[in-house]
Amino acid sequence: MQAMAVAPVDKNGEADYSEVVIAYAGTNSKNVADLVTDGKMIGLGDTEAYGFHPNRMMIPAQSATTLDFAKQVEKEVKRKNLNVVITTTGHSLGQSLAMYVGLKQGYANVGYNDLDIHKMISDKEIKYVKIIRINSIMIPV
Repeated sequence: MQAMAVAPVDKNGEADYSEVVIAYAGTNSKNVADLVTDGKMIGLGDTEAYGFHPNRMMIPAQSATTLDFAKQVEKEVKRKNLNVVITTTGHSLGQSLAMYVGLKQGYANVGYNDLDIHKMISDKEIKYVKIIRINSIMIPV
């Protein structure tokens, strides 16, 4: 899992912790963990904490590491600003992970070309996502 948390910088060069964006990277085809995540988590909906690497090593599921990272970021930035707004973003696998974290943590999310995560989330979360996507369509006036 590759991610970063970013915050705007003010005119004095200091981080502005009023808003933080957590950005998740898409699939790296040379990274076995990414390929396992694509198949195991996206394909099968399996979000268990660990999975098997092809050489039989246990690797943490990216669904777990993305949540852990987001919780760590939130804890850190709330020390600096209790009212911080955290959003998530990503592309492809990264957007799927970003949307998953957004749903689980209650963050807003904007991303691109996500993979279908319906097997990873509850019926209630699926309904929520459908409502938000329908309501976010812009209609020309």
